[in-house]
Formats: sequence, C-alpha cells, structure tokens
Amino acid sequence: MGPTIGFLISAVMTLIDPASNPPLLAVLIVISCVQLADNMLVYPLAIGKSVHMHPVNVIGALLLGGFFLGVFGMLLAVPLATTILVIYKTFIRGLREYRPKSV
Repeated sequence: MGPTIGFLISAVMTLIDPASNPPLLAVLIVISCVQLADNMLVYPLAIGKSVHMHPVNVIGALLLGGFFLGVFGMLLAVPLATTILVIYKTFIRGLREYRPKSV
C-alpha cells in the first residue's frame, strides 16, 4: 500500500498545480524505480542479514512463495526457508560429527 499511497499523493499534487511540479509520468517513473530498488536490493539485503540468508535465497523464497500461495505464501516464504536452511545445516553438521563406536 505504501507505493500506491505515495503515488496517489504525488499524482494529486501534480494535478493540482502542474506548472510547478514535475509531469505525472516522471512521478510514476521515479516512484517505480525507487520501489524496484527497494524490493530487489534493500529488502533482500536487510532480511537476509537478519535471518543470515543470502539475498538471492530470500528473493528465490519470495518468488516461490508468491508463485505457489500468492501473498500468503510471500508472508511465509522467508520464515519457512530459514527453518528449512537451519534444519539442513543441523543435519549436515550431525552427519559430519557422527562417528560410529568401534567394537
């Protein structure tokens, strides 16, 4: 909703006084570029650092979650991917540390 509200406020301001403000198309382009940068760079980096996942993994999880379950899947994607990653790392560590006892 944030980008939509930001665009609506900018559009209203542009339509009220078009002489002193940039054209509506320029506003749309700037808001689109900022939104893309936020979604493709800032969000994955911030979330990736907080859950210790690579940003590409975060983007992949969000894409898969959105593809399979829509918005609900995107909400669950990062926690689910983090859980799977922790289980995998714990399993691999357990296999490496496991040594059968000699009889």
